Amino acid sequence: MSEKGKHEGRREASSMEDLLERKLEESVAFAEQRHMQSRKYYACSAVAVIVAGLLSLGVAGFSVKSPLRSPDAIHAVSRHIHNASSSFGRYNASSASQHIASYKNGEALILNLHITHHAGTTMCSEMKKWGPTPDFACNGGDNWNRTILGNPRDRPWTYNGTAKQVDLLRQRYHMISWEFGPLRPGRPLDGVNWELSSLVSIYVSRNPLDRLLSGGGSVVQKYGKPENRSKGQWEAFAKSKYTNNFALNVLTSGECVQEERTTAACLERAKALLERFTVIIDQACLNEGIMEMAALLGKPNPESVRGHKPKSAKRTPRERIAYDVVYESLKERNAMDIALYEWSKSRSIVHCESLDA
Repeated sequence: MSEKGKHEGRREASSMEDLLERKLEESVAFAEQRHMQSRKYYACSAVAVIVAGLLSLGVAGFSVKSPLRSPDAIHAVSRHIHNASSSFGRYNASSASQHIASYKNGEALILNLHITHHAGTTMCSEMKKWGPTPDFACNGGDNWNRTILGNPRDRPWTYNGTAKQVDLLRQRYHMISWEFGPLRPGRPLDGVNWELSSLVSIYVSRNPLDRLLSGGGSVVQKYGKPENRSKGQWEAFAKSKYTNNFALNVLTSGECVQEERTTAACLERAKALLERFTVIIDQACLNEGIMEMAALLGKPNPESVRGHKPKSAKRTPRERIAYDVVYESLKERNAMDIALYEWSKSRSIVHCESLDA
């Protein structure tokens, strides 16, 4: 691709993220109304999940799902899935292998849970090479038939509605994305039937301090670019909604995040959700993670991402934040988000530290 083409591609990706963020901002009032209903919904959905879990344990011996043929693929998945610490305690490498086998048989849908600035643009771009996806950042767009599929923003799905939505969407796409940012989920994410064998769930984790330096149109407009911010702008930014355990806030539907007062119980809830995902990828070695995922799913090796390093690899957050007091306050404020990221690295299908060994 020419340098001009690359520049236009980056500009288009940036504008998509900014447009999504503006759309999200415009919908905050609606989200708050939905949020007030979420606690009642979660209590009901949790009962449904537990009952379904008990039933599945009773019939597990009669499953007819085919295992993966490749022992190496199963081993790769098992590297990031540990014996259940999830609240439902039944997710393991065997379950992940069923999801992947279903995808390879053309029966499963990939769903990328995209927290804004967690490599969603790159992931969507690569997924478009593998098959049909929604046009707009893999979230929706002109090729999303609302009459048949409903509103693409009606998400997360309910536990009982997950199978129906997956079946409808898989007839049209091989992958979709859910992006959440300042607008948190209208229903709890842990109410989705992530165990459904026809659903391959992906989560890309990212260092929270890297993430909060990613900018975006709204952030830059309010606080300026990181390299040009005054101390006053940095201090205001450090107290904003963009720096309040951002990923943890999305994963827990905003029900327990309280800046530096966020509890360990809130962290455990997010861990329990991610334990139920098929694939976790550490953004620090995103390219290698995508290539590993391609191998797991039987897809062509995405050569276009080979050798490219994330922008955050060039300079650390400590090097980019000019004021010690601001850096330390951001670390304290996001302590649980940072702990979640450190935990997620051990679940990644590629351990980034091993690449540098």
